[in-house]
Amino acid sequence: MNQALQVTSWLNMNNMNVQDKWNFIFQIYNTNTTSFIPEGLSFGGGIPDQKWMTRDAGQARKKKMEKWVVHRKKRTQESFATYVRARNDSVRAIRLAKQNFEVKIAEDIRRGDSRVFYSYLRSKTSIKEEVSKVTKANGTLSINTKETVDTMNRTFQSVFVREGNEPVPQINFLFDGIPLCNFEFDVPEVHKILSNLKESSAPGPDDIHPKVLKECADNLALPLYLLFRDSLDTSIIPDLWKTAYVTPIYKKGIKSDPLNYRPISLTSVPCKIFEKILRNRIIEHLEAHNILSIHQHGFRSNRSCLTQLLEYFLEVHDILDEHDPVDAIYLDCKKAFDTVPHRRLLAKLQAYGITGKVLKWIECFLSDRSQRVIVKG
Repeated sequence: MNQALQVTSWLNMNNMNVQDKWNFIFQIYNTNTTSFIPEGLSFGGGIPDQKWMTRDAGQARKKKMEKWVVHRKKRTQESFATYVRARNDSVRAIRLAKQNFEVKIAEDIRRGDSRVFYSYLRSKTSIKEEVSKVTKANGTLSINTKETVDTMNRTFQSVFVREGNEPVPQINFLFDGIPLCNFEFDVPEVHKILSNLKESSAPGPDDIHPKVLKECADNLALPLYLLFRDSLDTSIIPDLWKTAYVTPIYKKGIKSDPLNYRPISLTSVPCKIFEKILRNRIIEHLEAHNILSIHQHGFRSNRSCLTQLLEYFLEVHDILDEHDPVDAIYLDCKKAFDTVPHRRLLAKLQAYGITGKVLKWIECFLSDRSQRVIVKG
């Protein structure tokens, strides 16, 4: 596949608009994945594949079944001995495959990726958690999958804040630095992000898989750079980048209440690559001008819940050492990310010196978005 991508004339994209650039990349990707990537491996024997299964283990199991069929026909000591050897080889191969798979899970957890572990754990659980019947607006339960997804979709939409045309409240912040209106990036930066993609991440609505992007980073960095550069310069985003597949994840409470589910959105992986580039520039801008509070620990490099707790407990400890009382108030913003008003967000970004092409791109990114709720695959 890399060889096929290497001979593709990507520079022809220079004469295309943003949407055509995306369509060209999308078409080339689909053509090559169809040609070079098999849809799945079958290990034979009529037995469903397991997450831990390898080609060697599958072939050993298939050979065992073949030798058993032969023995059933011949019923000789020699055929039985041949079957026993194949059976023992199959047992050893399967045991080794399981051990190697579980060792890999442990290594993933050590690197901070626990998703494979929980996926494996769920596969061992007889009771499967999935969205089934939820309460509709009229108080009755949904009777099929379509009613369920429609109800969940309306629930998630209802949380979104629809702003009117009233003036946005004035933001009391005076920015006097160099504004972030545009920025430079290059092919090596795109390549680095591609090379660091998590292969276990799920693809978005375009079905472009991060593993393929990572394996083909050498040959896809240039076309993606050309697309990203034109997208930022024109403040235009491919249509599919504004679509999200939403999976409802149960939190707690009554399972039939759609408000007790958290929406997990899957969006285009190529779009998220440029989002990462944009985010890095915005963070650099905010850090350089000391705009972020020194007490903010969330979503910042080298800071976390742990650093926040350490700072908090140190302050409490110092106050208690002085024999003074301490009152603590814990607040939780309900559905904070889902209810961010976009016009106010854009106004705040502008007040912080984020203007020009960058602000226009973000505005385009936030507008005319759509979503589709997915349950039961």
